[in-house]
Amino acid sequence: MSSPGADRGSGPTGGDPPSGITSVAGPYRPGEIIGAHNSVLDVHCALKLIEMGASPRAVAERLLDEARAAARLGHPAIVRVLDYGETSQGDPFIAMELLDGEDLAQLMERQSKLPAVEAVQMLLPIAHALAAAHAKGIVHRDVKPENIFLARDEVTTTQPKLLDFGIVRFESKNRRLTIDGAVLGTPSYMSPEQARGETTSGQTDLWSFSVVLYELIAGKRPFDGDNYNALMYAIINSDPTPLSELGVADEELSAIVTRGLAKALGDRWPNMRDMGEELALWLESQGVTEDIAG
Repeated sequence: MSSPGADRGSGPTGGDPPSGITSVAGPYRPGEIIGAHNSVLDVHCALKLIEMGASPRAVAERLLDEARAAARLGHPAIVRVLDYGETSQGDPFIAMELLDGEDLAQLMERQSKLPAVEAVQMLLPIAHALAAAHAKGIVHRDVKPENIFLARDEVTTTQPKLLDFGIVRFESKNRRLTIDGAVLGTPSYMSPEQARGETTSGQTDLWSFSVVLYELIAGKRPFDGDNYNALMYAIINSDPTPLSELGVADEELSAIVTRGLAKALGDRWPNMRDMGEELALWLESQGVTEDIAG
């Protein structure tokens, strides 16, 4: 599968390709991710296009913030942004590196869970990417399997990539990218503070990362509900079954993940870097000294 590995939305039919892009892989619709060729850089790339809609300034600002967030980080585990601009119709776009592989959700459809060591190896680069983002005041706010792309190169190396900074929050900015109290994110991976519509921080990404790691190891999410309200109640009030009790992880790894899913911010890991270091130390205790990217 060839993909930039970002959200796969849809929208009304669009117009001409962006200026500077000499060829596009088929017609596009705003909101889609499409393949294209940049004649200036002479590289194949992926375009994320957004229709301006009723709030053109807000949409353009959000897409520009997404481009700036990814460009500022320059991390191997974060999708690389090559360009930003507008189509001849005035719709903004981001040009990103084109990746080969699949997202984590697609892998989990085929393989419901992974051995604990493999799961930690796979997600350690994402932990490092989030730590790098948080160090620059950038909070992703939508960490989930669909936003983790497993890019593969010509020598079969796998490089996990964090995608879609579309609802990113810049902690250092005075302005807010969203209305106060708005609930943003994907329900199953929301933190308690997100579920309550409270201010988010790097702790929100740490929680969502812990949900993904739990799911990858256990083959099921730590919180569930028959409907949205039941799911939100479980996230805010219920305790997850420890991985050790499910028989899929030892006590040490189980404790690391459980701490990442603590309801109170003060009970979680202080930051993503600390949690990542503990996961790396756990891997070393298993005789493994490399993550999936080597």
